[in-house]
Parts: sequence; structure tokens; C-alpha cells
Amino acid sequence: EDFMPLIHSMATRLGKMFANVRKSGLLWWLRPDRKTQVTTQCGDGSVALQKIHTVVIPTQQAAPLNATKCKECAGYGYTGP
Repeated sequence: EDFMPLIHSMATRLGKMFANVRKSGLLWWLRPDRKTQVTTQCGDGSVALQKIHTVVIPTQQAAPLNATKCKECAGYGYTGP
């Protein structure tokens, strides 16, 4: 059971999932430094959660020229040697 506030718990879980994906090699170009932010909206005058408003996960990424897997670099406009 988790006794942390919901927003904190959601941000922590997202961060752990992100770290697991990075460590698995699926997104090999991700670097370990990241932040996770979850913003929610509550009802008028209450603390009851109405919706998740925003989820932001900025990360560091490998530089395209230093990358060795050109297929994943396609989003950078880098086509490789």
C-alpha cells in the first residue's frame, strides 16, 4: 500500500517506468538525468481530484553524432555516415 500523496506517487511511478525502459536498452539514447512533474485539477472548493491536467518528463538525450544506432537517430534528422 502507498501512503504518499497521489500526485507524488504518480510522478514516482512514471519516473521508475522511464528508468526501466532506459535500462532495458529500448530507448538507448536516453540519459539518466530526468525530472517528472504531474499537474492535476481539483473540483471547486474541494480536494477531490477531477483530472490529470499535465504530465511533463524532460530528459537528457545522447547527441545524434555520438549515437551508434542510426535508425533511432532518424528523429534528429541525422542519417549517419
